[in-house]
Amino acid sequence: MEKQPAKSEIDAAERAAIFHEQYGNDFDASDALPNFIIAAGDYISRIVGAEHTDAGMARIVAGLVNSGGGEIRTPSEWRAAVIENRSN
Repeated sequence: MEKQPAKSEIDAAERAAIFHEQYGNDFDASDALPNFIIAAGDYISRIVGAEHTDAGMARIVAGLVNSGGGEIRTPSEWRAAVIENRSN
């Protein structure tokens, strides 16, 4: 069996090509990403609770939100911040 390269060894253009091969060209991965992030946070919240999830997800998405010019003032605002910055 051939060893697959680590994800970190695949450049962004090739990852985009793989994404579109697997999921088609009907939607843009960057447009879908906020929905995936929020769904993951909702799922984690059911396991560990909202307080812990909010704290963790706020840290995880801070770079994404900040790079879009947004801000997360309190951990519980991470979902709204992701939605507000989805087009940035």
